[in-house]
Order: sequence, then C-alpha cells, then structure tokens
Amino acid sequence: MTNDKSHSGFLVEAALKYEEILKLAPEASDAWRGLGMVYYRQERWEDALEALEQAIRLDPTHAQGHYGFGLVWAQMGYWATAVDCYREALRLAPDDLDIYYSLGDALAALGRLAEAEAVWRSGLAVQPNYRSYLHLGNGLMGLLMFDEAIGCYQTALQLKPRHPDIIENLALAFAAKGDNITASLYFGYAAYRRHHYAEAINYYTTFQAKRQPDADFYIALADCYQNLTQWETAQATYHQGIAHYPHNIPLRMALIRALEERGETKAAINAAQYSIAQIPDGLELQLFHQRLLPIIYDNEAEMNFYRQRFQHQLESLINHTSFFSPAASNQALYALNYGTNFYLAYQGKNDLQLQQMYGKFVTQIMAANYPQWSQPLPMPPVKGKIRIGYISSCMYAHTVGMVFWGWLQNANRQDFEIYCYYVGQPEDWMTELYRMACDKFYHITGGVAAASEQIIADRLQILIFLDLGISPQMTQLAGLRLAAVQCATWGHPVTTGLPNIDYFISADLMEPDNAYRHYAEKLITLPNIGICYQKPVVPVSHKGRSDFGLPNDGVLYLCSQSLFKYLPKYDNIFVKIIKNAPQVHLIFLGHKSPKITDCFRSRLQRAFTIARLKFDDYCTILPRLRKDDYWHINCLSDVFLDSFDFSGFLTTLESTAVGLPVVTRPGEFMRGRQSWGILQRLGVTETAAQDESEYIKIAVRLGNDRDWRENLRQRLRIAGSDAGSIGSAQLYADRQGVAALEEFFREVVGKGGGRCG
Repeated sequence: MTNDKSHSGFLVEAALKYEEILKLAPEASDAWRGLGMVYYRQERWEDALEALEQAIRLDPTHAQGHYGFGLVWAQMGYWATAVDCYREALRLAPDDLDIYYSLGDALAALGRLAEAEAVWRSGLAVQPNYRSYLHLGNGLMGLLMFDEAIGCYQTALQLKPRHPDIIENLALAFAAKGDNITASLYFGYAAYRRHHYAEAINYYTTFQAKRQPDADFYIALADCYQNLTQWETAQATYHQGIAHYPHNIPLRMALIRALEERGETKAAINAAQYSIAQIPDGLELQLFHQRLLPIIYDNEAEMNFYRQRFQHQLESLINHTSFFSPAASNQALYALNYGTNFYLAYQGKNDLQLQQMYGKFVTQIMAANYPQWSQPLPMPPVKGKIRIGYISSCMYAHTVGMVFWGWLQNANRQDFEIYCYYVGQPEDWMTELYRMACDKFYHITGGVAAASEQIIADRLQILIFLDLGISPQMTQLAGLRLAAVQCATWGHPVTTGLPNIDYFISADLMEPDNAYRHYAEKLITLPNIGICYQKPVVPVSHKGRSDFGLPNDGVLYLCSQSLFKYLPKYDNIFVKIIKNAPQVHLIFLGHKSPKITDCFRSRLQRAFTIARLKFDDYCTILPRLRKDDYWHINCLSDVFLDSFDFSGFLTTLESTAVGLPVVTRPGEFMRGRQSWGILQRLGVTETAAQDESEYIKIAVRLGNDRDWRENLRQRLRIAGSDAGSIGSAQLYADRQGVAALEEFFREVVGKGGGRCG
C-alpha cells in the first residue's frame, strides 16, 4: 500500500468530512470508523488505531470496527493481535468474506497453516468467491498440496478471469509439481495481464515450441505484438490462429477489433464481411460489423457515410434477428458482449433515434433470455432507510469513478442505505474508496446473471447506472428491470435509449434549454455541475518545457482531449489561431495506437499546408503520459483549448485547478457544454464563445495579450480557492448537487417509481 499523491486529495477530503461530523457529534461511531479507515489508507497507523479504538468503545457490536483494528495491527506486523481482532469481527459478522481472507492470511503469517486452511474453507462455505479460492490455494501451496492448489486456482480463474495474481500462482503450482511447459504458458498469461508484453512473448514461445496452443493463446500473443507496435507479426499471428481454428468466433473478432483499434476501419469491415461469409450464422460477427466506426475521421463526408452505414446496418440487423428459440436468444445475448455504440457519440449529432433503436433491440434480447428480470417492479416499502444502488464498470481510477465518488462520500447515511455493484475488472485505491463509502460493496465478476441476482435480492428502491455506453455488460444489465426506478448519469453523456432506464441525471449548468428533447429518459438536472468533486492536489512540478521537447519561448496551448473528440470540420480553427497569434504552440496528446495518431497528424498537416504553414513549427503531439507528467504539462501550459461538440469535463476541472484559461464554445448537446458549465460556476466566462469565429478571436487575444491572460489565470486561482467560503461560486466540494440528488430520491420513492410527474 502506498500513499500515492495522485489520490491523496480524495483521502484528505474524506478525513475532513469525518472530522467535521465528529466536531458536531463526537459520539458518532460510524464517523470514527470511517476516519480510522481513511487514516489506515493514508498509512497513519497510530491515528488509525486511536480512531478505531474510539469506534469500538462507542459501538463494540459493529464488526467493521474490529476488522479495521485488525487490518492496522497486521500492517504494523502484530499478527497475533490482528488474529484476535479478526476473530471478534467474524463472531459479529459471520458472513463477511473479507474477514475470512484476512484472518486466514494472518494465521498463515504466523505459520499456522492448517488453521488458515480451515478458515479459508469456512469462507468458501459462506460463499464461493475467487478470493476465497486464491487464498486457499496459497495455503495449500504452503502445505505442498500442489494438485489441490491448482484446482483452487483454476476455480478462482473461472470466477475472476484474467486476474494476474491467480494466473501467476497457477504457474508457480505447475512449476512446483514439475510441469514447466504448462507453467510457461501461465507465466506468459500473467505477464501479458500485467502489460509486460516482451516477457510474455518469451514464455509463449517456449510453450508453443512444445505444444499446440488453443485459440485464446493466439489472441493473447497477437495482442502482445500489437502493443509492442509489431503489427505485421501480430497480424500474421491472428491469421495463423485462424488457420488452426477457422470457426472460432472470438479469434476472428479479435482480429477485427485489432484492425479497428489500429485505425484500419475499411480493413476491419472487410475482415468482418469475410468472416460472416465463412460463419453466416455468427450473430456476434454481424453485430460487430454493424457498429464498426472510424476512431478518427479524415473528412466530414466520411463521417456522414459511416453514420448512414451504421443506421442501415442496425435496421437490417434488427429486422433479421430472431429471438424465438432458446439457442437464437442465447446467441443474441452472447453477441452483445462484443462492444457498445461508444464512438457514435463523438460525431456531434443527435443520437436519440439511433440509441432508441439499439436500446429496444437490447431490451428484447435481454427479455428473451431473462424474462424473470424483465417485468415492472413495484416500489418496495421503505422500512427505515431508502436503499440506493450504484452500479458501474468503472469503480477504479477512471474518469467515471473519480467524478461520481462524491455522491457516495457525501451521502446522508441516516436516510439512505448505499449499495455498490462493481462489475469491472481493475481494482485500485479508488475501488477501496467506493468500498469505504457504502454500506454493502459487491465486486461481481460472474456476469449478468450473478449481478442481477444480487441486485434483485437487495430489493433496492433506486438503481443508478454510473456509466452506460462504455461496458457491454452494463448495457445488458440496463436492458433488464432490476429495481423499481432505474437511472443513468453522464458517465457517458448521451441518452441510453433503453426503455428500462427511467431517468437521466444531468446538471443545470451543462444542459441547453431544450435538453429534454435529446433524451429517451426523463431528464433530471442537479444544481450547478451536479457533482461534489474536491479540488485536485497538484503535484509540485520539477520538469521544464525542454523535458517534453516543447519550445522554451512562446505561448503553450494545451489541447488534451482524446483525439477522437476533434472533428475534421474544425481543423481550420487551429490554423486561423496560429496565423493570427504566431507565437502560439499547440500541444496534443497522442492516441494509444500510433497509426491513429499518425492519421490525426496527417489531417492537421493538410490544413496547415493549405495555409502555407509548417505543422511541426506550431504543433507537438506528445505520447500518452503518466498522470504526474500530465500534471506537469498542465502547469507548463498557458491556455487550455477545449474541443467542440464533445468538450472536456475532468480535464477541464484539472486545468482550471492550475489556473489555465479555458477557451470553449458551448455545443448543442450536453456533451459539448461541460466546460461551459464549469466556467459558469467559476464566474469566469469571458473565454466562452458563442460561435467558431468568436472562439478564434478569444484564443488569439489570449495569445497576444499577456496581461489579459495573466488576469484570467489569477481570477481562476482565486475562484477555485474559494471552494469553501460562504457565498462563493463554489466549484469544488459543492454539496448542493448531492442534496438535490437525495431530494430526487425521496420524491420518486414517494411517488412509487416510474416516470411519473
């Protein structure tokens, strides 16, 4: 565990909140427990012990106090004391799996392996879980029971596919029993999942020299080559695998996806069409073929062509897909696993009709497979607290996870019981913050059925989908009826089009007057920018412009949006800014695919060449950056140039935090007005343009007028620093959105659900 500066601000905010509560209610055991766990995450062991001791004194019957106490003692190396704490916690909460894991680990650390094994097996009896099998397998390895350990690891891997620790332990178990060939395969998979691609290839090569691999092997090996930019070898590997397994759909899909992500859209379409000809009943191939869109468009005509193709193919697919047999329904369900309409939202168009078509299609498929979870649900009676569920594939250090955590962190726990359902894979410090901020946290890796069963069992009044349109599984779940009221947020800021999503939760300052026309759901707007997000802790920068290959003189304009947000019709705006402010230098951030970055560079170079300007004299495209380097670039820049039609949000919050003036033009849809909402809240709107012409004028003036630029920077710093003052235009740590969200919860539960009112 490390006290990483990139997330220390979240922990600081959490500690401040608990300390604030304890000033008003010093006997609040929940707050002492929460504060103790925050101190634990900050590695403040003595403070954590003191806070948790207070929590236990005030409420000795709460298991989490004893459990947290044990965690701290374990970190300090007092394993026997930790065991005593865990046993008391387990006595109070015999169904809490985390306690079984920690108790078994503590016993193992003391060398009491037989006792540890018994504890882990007891955890399995409570509920089969990958962590139970992983811990048990580790214990069996210590007892030299290699075959039994392998069985545990294999079961854990079924429950949690692709987990590198499980895979590596499986490799170690095979190596321990002398099967070095199988061990090399799993060592390769473990290295691959940790993104150590060259190491993985070495292991894979050892395995392939001795045995014939399966189809999954070829997918992983080809992806390793692709990540090392060895595209020709990657492509040859895909084709080699297809030659061995010509009817393996996942292998063919992997090749098509690789072509798409590389920016070779036409080649991806051709590969999909060829595969459909070889496997004509492969609905997965047909659906993936339908939604293929370029990541970067070369021109406006190309974008219009692909949009029309998308609609035509979707209509054809809907008209020719049958759900009348169990086999057909199951195949259609499986087909939904292969993607979403993610890139559709980046064309700057009204997607309502297309999203509704697709949403209805998804809902029909889900109803055919899960009729028991496709009927309207009555509002469960409220007995005590209102039960609110949050479900996401992004409860880790992802934009979605970071933006919406404040809703949970600042929830009124007296009136609401908070449930979290995390259906993604990565686990990190942000995952732990979600775990700390709710009453029940479930990391569900068993698919749609497992998640649905748990949500239904919890009998929620309201279920909030934090991100829809990113993860296929989230779309599938939202096609079901799992709670009386189901809502979406702007984790992916476009209407879901799904009939079972009742409300779309957005923000006042980011929606146009006619916003309701853009949504299939009933629109709910929260005050201001809707979230409660603390001001980022900006690390001290020790790097200069030369460290990034940037000019030491001139005015740096940061254009840090994903490249697919930049549409070709706006390329000439950059040229016009440079022609009128030649001392300006533009900074872009590259795509993970070098080919896509090259496509974007070529497109801009064309625009600059027409204007008789040399692109490289005025523009730098940096490779993808680590978070600390991204902060350095923000600190080194002078102005933030927002993208059109799909603006920044978290990027804008971060840039304003360092005082960068933001040039933006509010778009037609919410996704193009997020920066505008932030500037309104800060009260610094002079850099918001009404149209493209004014956008250019503002950007040019910022480049030429240093005094105005510095005045704006100072005002932004002052506005941002006033986050807690009375009467200020509070941008950071604004709890008004949370209060309004909870008022909406009370109102809709009182009405009995649905889209009434």
